[in-house]
Amino acid sequence: MSFFVTARWAEQADSDAFTDALIAQLAPLAGIAGAEAAPAGRDALRRLLLERAAERLAERDETLLLVVDGLDEDRGARPGSPRPSIAALLPPRPPANVRVLVTSRPHPGVPLDVPGDHPLRHCPRRQLDANEFARHTREEAKRELHEALRGDRAQVDLLGLVTAAQGGLTLRDLVELTRLLPYELEARLSSVFGRSLETRTRWDLEEEKGYLFAHETLREQAAQALGPAVAGYRDRIHAWADEYRERGWPEGTPGYLLHTYGRLLASGDDLERYLATITDPLRQERLLAVTGSDAVARADVQAARRRLVATPGGDLGTVGELALLNDRLGHRGGVLPEYLPAVWAALGRRAQAEGMARSLIDPEARQRALARMVAHAAVPDPRLARSVAAETESLALRRVGGAEVYAYEHVGFCVDRVTGLIRAGEPHAALAEALRPPDGWERALVLRTLAERARAGTLMDVTELADVAQELADRLRAQPDRALLLGCAALAVREESPARSERLLRAAEQVPYRRAGHSLACLAALIARAEPERARRLVRRVRLRSPFTVEVHPALAHIRQAAGEETGGIFALGAAAEEGAEVALPAFNSEMRRCLGQTLGLAGRTAEARQAACVLEATKAAEVEAAIALGLAATAPDEAAALARTLAERSRGSDSDHAALLPLLPVLPEALALAGDADLAARLSGYVQSRTERWLMDLLWRAEGGVEVKRTMRRAGLRLSPSAFTHFSDYLDVLARVKGVDHAAVLAGKRQGEVAAFCFASLIRQLPPGDPRRARYAERARAEATDGNPGHAVSPAAWWAGLAATLWGQPDAVRFWIAARVRSAARTSPRARALVPRASSTHWLASPFERASAVLALAATDRDEAIGLLKRWRRRDAWSESPEHAEAGALWAMTEFLLGVPDAERECVVPERSTGPFLATAALALLGGGREWHSLGGSVAAGPSLLRRLLVLDSYTDRPLAVDRAGAERLIRELLVREDWWRALPALALLDPAAVRRIGAAVLRRLS
Repeated sequence: MSFFVTARWAEQADSDAFTDALIAQLAPLAGIAGAEAAPAGRDALRRLLLERAAERLAERDETLLLVVDGLDEDRGARPGSPRPSIAALLPPRPPANVRVLVTSRPHPGVPLDVPGDHPLRHCPRRQLDANEFARHTREEAKRELHEALRGDRAQVDLLGLVTAAQGGLTLRDLVELTRLLPYELEARLSSVFGRSLETRTRWDLEEEKGYLFAHETLREQAAQALGPAVAGYRDRIHAWADEYRERGWPEGTPGYLLHTYGRLLASGDDLERYLATITDPLRQERLLAVTGSDAVARADVQAARRRLVATPGGDLGTVGELALLNDRLGHRGGVLPEYLPAVWAALGRRAQAEGMARSLIDPEARQRALARMVAHAAVPDPRLARSVAAETESLALRRVGGAEVYAYEHVGFCVDRVTGLIRAGEPHAALAEALRPPDGWERALVLRTLAERARAGTLMDVTELADVAQELADRLRAQPDRALLLGCAALAVREESPARSERLLRAAEQVPYRRAGHSLACLAALIARAEPERARRLVRRVRLRSPFTVEVHPALAHIRQAAGEETGGIFALGAAAEEGAEVALPAFNSEMRRCLGQTLGLAGRTAEARQAACVLEATKAAEVEAAIALGLAATAPDEAAALARTLAERSRGSDSDHAALLPLLPVLPEALALAGDADLAARLSGYVQSRTERWLMDLLWRAEGGVEVKRTMRRAGLRLSPSAFTHFSDYLDVLARVKGVDHAAVLAGKRQGEVAAFCFASLIRQLPPGDPRRARYAERARAEATDGNPGHAVSPAAWWAGLAATLWGQPDAVRFWIAARVRSAARTSPRARALVPRASSTHWLASPFERASAVLALAATDRDEAIGLLKRWRRRDAWSESPEHAEAGALWAMTEFLLGVPDAERECVVPERSTGPFLATAALALLGGGREWHSLGGSVAAGPSLLRRLLVLDSYTDRPLAVDRAGAERLIRELLVREDWWRALPALALLDPAAVRRIGAAVLRRLS
């Protein structure tokens, strides 16, 4: 695989383009589901695909070579670039069977963001001699460039526009910009610029050729020769873009303005124009209409987010608004009907179809849509067919289980994969893919469908299919695959060559006794529709040999359906729909009704399909309508296109915008409360599906005095009673603010167990350092956690409550409380029992969270011992493969962070899926957010809340909080360009309250 860095072409000159290109090339090699990711997750996806591709190639004893040409032309390597350099993205420790070949000029050298230990800094280097032919061509190009500079004004204008545009202007674009006639331009481009320019295929559907300099040196020379005049030509391009903006980006808008222009603006200094262009909703609609997806628009928005985040003083409120826009664009295609991309493919709009299919959020839906798109493409594309087959392999290998409708759709998906390969002229690969499903009965149904379509004349020549199937069967010994291939060949030539068909069936029936039951059952399922009597004879043989084999039963069920013995199942009804027979639609099974409606629509039975859809909910009815459009594509293309456009517009008008806000809504009210906007927090809390009082608790926690607490409660429409709060300890937090800690402690004493322990721990947080009640409440918390019996085994939540109370109230007793945990574990764990004689030992605790909490607590009295335990325990968790240790890396990284371990000495690696919660919690810590309200009640289950509990545990010790706003801002900026950017909002509220209020107002406008 390869990538050629081309500085003179903005679309091929940075790490974004490098990542896009590698994902496109690696996905087929890796066979990964969901090889499309949101912009913020594409770096992780690129790394994952490289690892998986290397693994698959290693199984075949093959080597993967990555070639990157022209690192010196990387725009991201320049000082001040918001993007990482391509060199920094090259794998520092590639898999053993991966090689990386890089070419570059000696200067400017290795980019600064490449680490010192990266192989690029010490790998072998070879100096290449200049090629004589290339030198001659380059010198000729330079000569012609200088001649062009000495030409007339029109010639210089043409040169200036190509220089300023950074590549991609087409002949049509240059006609509009220069006002020259097309024949005049063609003459100039073909004569004077013969060696100075070259063309690249455009990204859009028309596949226009965009002009750019043949070599980066030529572009640099042209820019140097033109000097300040380049800015004037860039202004001309801006004015040209303004004309189309004022017209609302109409149909026929040049592709340059929809794609490359955004990168041109990103490299300039006019931030206002840049943001106005990429956020223009009409431009986004035109991009969607042209490409079929929002991928280009999202890439522009994500690039702007990175630029603003990397710019000192960049407006974080604008970054948040761009993140909201990116989420909305990402979810806009998530509710498109799965059949819709296939409609555009059948109408010859392949690029639009692929863009639409890849915009689907659900990975399974995306794979099904891609396979169907290839199967129905108006012009088969062998390369795309092979790529999609590899990309969708993981779903083909999935077992379908007992869900009948899902099984029916999975068979259809497998048939689409195979059909696409056959139509692309790959019959051998197609039949190999037909054998991918893990269940023999499903392989039988796929091959039966292929044979039936070949006999109907809609797929391929029956003799060719039979020859290929027999050829593959002769190479196989594994059953039931050999029998199924022979049976498929027999079905294909059943009418053309009955004698050959009979010979093939007899050969298929000759299976070893050990595998006879399963093999014959699958063979019977394959031929049951064409030869029911023969299938029954095979079934009788199966019942005699293996009546209770689990894998045989599904095949027997499909034999009965194919023979007409069962008429109510989805497979029998689907076959009837395809054959034109009458179909009894189920009244109460909506999934089966939708599935049958789609089958009827594909078969051209439009009226019956719409009858099936009339009682379905909107999204399921849209799926049926999309299948109808696909059925009409061959006979009524205009009607199919109109219906497809209507469905796309209808899906974009659904609740996808609200769905994009779902992850954000539970967090935003809390952030607004921290930002001091109680009214907006209250209004947005009404849109949260599972309403919580978290935002209100933040306000109450900050309230000064009982009067303000009561006023805040009244404004929220709540009474001060336990029923208004999720946990009783939260109620006591508020009650202590109104009636005092002592009054709340009396109520806490009336509770028992871990509830009482959490109550006393919560109350300690409200007492000043040195208050004697802190120690008294700590003792009560420990007693309640153990029900008065120090040897009693306590729940993880109760033990942690006791630890928190002890650390905040009696830090000298922390070691005793941890040792008690070890003693209680000794009753059930031989490993812990061996530690009991060392009562003060802390070598064993139940979970990574307990161990991390213990380290933080011990650090209050003996930092050296705590650091020693941290190093020992984190190694143990790093070696463990248990699921409960999956997030141990994040917990230990947070522990190191809170203990102030220097960056150079930190060893813990945060898992990718925990990076967002880690950054959010660390930013809060640097802003003193650990002392903002956080509930202590409830369980200590896995998740981001564990990181926040560690922060709370550390924040209420006696040592003063150290605030580092600059460090917090760096973490927030890093988090704001991720997909889970909304996790930064609580910390952002402490750093920049106005930014959070702007984001809240934008969300309210979208919801209103």
